[in-house]
Amino acid sequence: MKHYQKIIILSFIFLLTLGFRLFFVFQTPYYSGDNAYYNIRHTVEINKFYQPMLYDDLSYGGRYSVVSPLYHYFLAFFNTLVPDGLAFKIIPEILLAGLVFLIYFISRSITENETAALLSAFISGFLPIFIGETLNNISVYSIVLVLLFYCVYSLLNLKTHSTEFIILSFVLQILHPFGFVLGLAFLLYLILLNIESIKIGRQTQEAVAFFVFIGILVNLILFKKVFLAYGLQSVWQNIPKEMLVNYFQNVDVLSLLYGVGFIPLIFGIMGISVGVFKQKNNAIYLLSALILTLFILLFMRLIGFAVGMMFLAIFLTIMSALAFDRVIAYINMTKFSSFKNAIFAGLIVLIALSLILPSYGRAKSVIAETISPDEVAALHWIRGNTDEDSTVLAGINEGNYITAIAGRKNVADAQFLLAPDRYADVTTMFTSESLVIASQLLDEYDVDYIYLSQRAMKFYRIENLKYLGDENCFEKFYSTERAGIYKVLC
Repeated sequence: MKHYQKIIILSFIFLLTLGFRLFFVFQTPYYSGDNAYYNIRHTVEINKFYQPMLYDDLSYGGRYSVVSPLYHYFLAFFNTLVPDGLAFKIIPEILLAGLVFLIYFISRSITENETAALLSAFISGFLPIFIGETLNNISVYSIVLVLLFYCVYSLLNLKTHSTEFIILSFVLQILHPFGFVLGLAFLLYLILLNIESIKIGRQTQEAVAFFVFIGILVNLILFKKVFLAYGLQSVWQNIPKEMLVNYFQNVDVLSLLYGVGFIPLIFGIMGISVGVFKQKNNAIYLLSALILTLFILLFMRLIGFAVGMMFLAIFLTIMSALAFDRVIAYINMTKFSSFKNAIFAGLIVLIALSLILPSYGRAKSVIAETISPDEVAALHWIRGNTDEDSTVLAGINEGNYITAIAGRKNVADAQFLLAPDRYADVTTMFTSESLVIASQLLDEYDVDYIYLSQRAMKFYRIENLKYLGDENCFEKFYSTERAGIYKVLC
C-alpha cells in the first residue's frame, strides 16, 4: 500500500468516526449523564476565577473537592476559544475520534501489516460499548485514552520517543488515577518478560521505574487527604458498598457480546493466542500485561464494569490486528488471493453490520436517555424560585444536575471521595413507605425540596414516593411530564 493511500484511508476513518459522533452529539443541546455537568461546573469556575474549585459549597451541602484540575484547565482553555460552550461538545469528540490514529500505529508496530492495522483502527472507532460510555459525556477518558495509548506507543519506541514518555509520565499521573494503574501494568510487563527469559533493555527498565516512581509521588501529593482518611480503602474511592456489590450483578453475556462486538472479541482472542504462543515480542507482552491488569481491577471491583469492558474492547481491537495479519497472510498463500479485494470488501461489510449498526443503536439510546427539556425546565424553576441556601434531594446520579443546573445544594452525588456516606440514606428516602422514617432523614439533612424525576423512579424501581400523599408535610410546587418538585413542609 502506497503512503498516500494509507494517509487517505486513515483520514477517512477519522472523519467517519468524528462525523458519526458529532451527528448524535448535536441532536441535543444537553449532555449525557450528570458527571458531564460536574466537569462543566468545575471548568466554568476556572474560566471565571483562574483557579480550581478546592471547596464545593453545594455538593453534599459543602465539602472539599478531591480531583485533579488538569482536565478542567484543558477544557477551560478551549472554552475561551470556542464560544457558547461548543468546546464541551466538540473537543472531547475530536480526541475520541483521534484515538484511531494511535490504534493504527500500535497495531502496525506489532504486525508490520498496514491492512491489518487499518482494520483495527476502523473497528476501534465503532465499538458499541465505547460509544455508549463516552458519547456526549465530556468524559475525562476522552483525553486519558489518547494519552494512555500514546504512552504505550512511546514505551514501545523509546529510542525515538523517550522525551514524550517522560512528559506523559507526569501528565498522565496528574490527570487521572488510571495513570497509576498503567504503572502497575508496566511492572507486570517486566515480570512477564522475565518469566519468558526475554532480555529487557536498560532504557526500558529505567523508563518503567521512572513512571512508577512518579505515579507514587504524584498520587501521594494529590490524594494525601484521601489516604489519611481511608488508608488502604482509598483504592475503592469510598464508593458505597451497595454500589460495589452491584457492579457485577445482572451481567448479561449477550449484552456483553453486543457491547464489545463479536469481531473484536473473536479476532482479539485469536490475536492473543498468536502473539503469546507464537510471536512473543515485547509489544505483545505489554498489551497482555494491560489486559491482565484490567482483569485484576475488574475482579477486585476497583473499576466500573462498563468502563473496564470499554478498555478491554479497545485492547482486544489492537490484538485483533495479529489475527487479521495471519488471515491476510493465509489468503495470499492460497488460491483465494485472486479474490483478496472481494474478501476485504466483505470483511468491511461484516464490520459495518456487526459494529456500526449496534453503535448506531447505542448512540440513539445515549441521546434518548440524555436529560430532557422537561427535566431542565424543572431544574431552572428551582434556580429561579427557591432560596439560594436551599437543599434539594435528588437521585444519587442526579446530584450534579442540582448543583450545576439548579445551582442549589444537594444531599449527595456520585463523587464519593471525602464525602459523607449518604448513599443508603438517600436510597431510603426514595424507597421508604414510612412517613416517619422519611421525615427523620429529610430533617437530618435539612431538605427543603424534593426533585423527583422519571429517571430517579426508574433507578430506585419505584412508581412514586409513598409518603408524598401527606399534604400537611409535602406540597407539589412544580410538575412536568418527566419531573416534579415538592416542598417539604414538616
